[in-house]
Amino acid sequence: MSEHSRALPDRPSLRFLKVEAKRRVAAGEFGTLHEAQLAIAREHGFASWTALKAGIETAAGNVLPHVRWLVDRYRTSDAEGWTAPERRELDEHVAPRLLEQIPAEVMAKMLRSVVGQLRERLTVNAQNETAIRAEIGGLRLEASTEEEAPYRIKALKLYPIAKRLTDSRMNRAIVTRTTGEPPQKAQSTAQRAVEDLGLPGVVLASEGWTYAQGWKDLDSHEPLRAEHRLPVYGIAKVVTATAVVALVEDLDVRANTILRGVRLDNDEITVRDLLTHTAGVIDPEVQFAPEAPEFVYHGTVPCHHDRRGELLPSNGGYAVLGRIVADITGVPYPDAIRNLVLAPLGMDDSDFPTAWPQGGAVVTGYHLAEGGAFEEAERHVSTMAAAGGLWTTAPDLVRFGRTWTTLLPAHGVDDMLRPQAGTGPAKLGLGWLVNPGGDLYGHSGAGPGAGASLLIGLSDGEVTVAASNRTVPMEPVNATLRRPIS
Repeated sequence: MSEHSRALPDRPSLRFLKVEAKRRVAAGEFGTLHEAQLAIAREHGFASWTALKAGIETAAGNVLPHVRWLVDRYRTSDAEGWTAPERRELDEHVAPRLLEQIPAEVMAKMLRSVVGQLRERLTVNAQNETAIRAEIGGLRLEASTEEEAPYRIKALKLYPIAKRLTDSRMNRAIVTRTTGEPPQKAQSTAQRAVEDLGLPGVVLASEGWTYAQGWKDLDSHEPLRAEHRLPVYGIAKVVTATAVVALVEDLDVRANTILRGVRLDNDEITVRDLLTHTAGVIDPEVQFAPEAPEFVYHGTVPCHHDRRGELLPSNGGYAVLGRIVADITGVPYPDAIRNLVLAPLGMDDSDFPTAWPQGGAVVTGYHLAEGGAFEEAERHVSTMAAAGGLWTTAPDLVRFGRTWTTLLPAHGVDDMLRPQAGTGPAKLGLGWLVNPGGDLYGHSGAGPGAGASLLIGLSDGEVTVAASNRTVPMEPVNATLRRPIS
């Protein structure tokens, strides 16, 4: 580095430096953009703009190189003669955990379906050492890596955002419905979510207020309201976990000693293993269908015998927990949960329907089609009620977050919120994802036609909910709602 060079900041932004280069050209300091970029690079101790860009990527952390490999490797996947990467090559960039959730052939199909967008510029919006949020070709890309070298990608989300939105039904005046006195932050968060992500409707809630913006149904022009019901999918797991902890005195008992009618094909698996996603239960092939069966497995439940003890997210494991609830209580899982959780907490607008409900209080779910217009999502429900079958309202979800602890003794609450699996900042308790450093715990869910997030403060118990009637992750929206205004 030159003795006159400027050090890069802790979180350098190539976008900011590009703007600086254009500003200096406009001010007449340089004749061309290339000259301005070269000068800025040298001011920071780099021989060229390319070297500066590489330096920023190195300073940014461990995620971007793997993400760039993924994009570069698949952006020509529609070319004649292109071949998918073999497992050895994938293993250099993608963690085994992700390949268990999204097999290589499924990942290839997903990325090849958006190959045109992958050829466009990748723009990083936010990043740290192990996570990144970026945009490419009208898609939002979110990825995180392992906490230790080689820092391979362990989680990946890719979904359309508002820049691709062409649906004329959204060209209406903003419509909102509120209850209580929502803070100003709720309005700004909802507005930004609708504009950035392209949401037909979004509802935010906390104790004493709700803020809904957009549409329950785009064709009827009916506004979204707090009382509208929608599926919250994976958030059902924490409801199931609460019931299990209330019913099972010894969580380290072998699950097969409780189960009746079906059995795990590994007798060593405990109830705690199932609660912490460390049992290795293999998910069923069909996870969403027009109608949910009473129980998705028959006879023997298959398991990875060599994966017990390893964190392996499993909806199937929670389906088994639902069966344990039914076997202990002697009634079907939905009835048991109504008696154990929903009724005691006053969650009168919540249930586990076996098919997409009918009636005016139910949202229409959407996904964003390739052309940029919203299409109604398939009216499919989770085949595993205990893992993803909960339908509820934002106020009911706030009520659950605020009062679930009243259903358990203090030691049961402590056990559920004690990190027990995982190595990152956020670890798994019993059902809950717990982040002690962030003073938060919660859960999220996404599936056909909806996404939802529930977050609760560990120290103050503050509950916030964010949900939409579009298949999109809502955790970033909920996190934005909780941040103080800067």
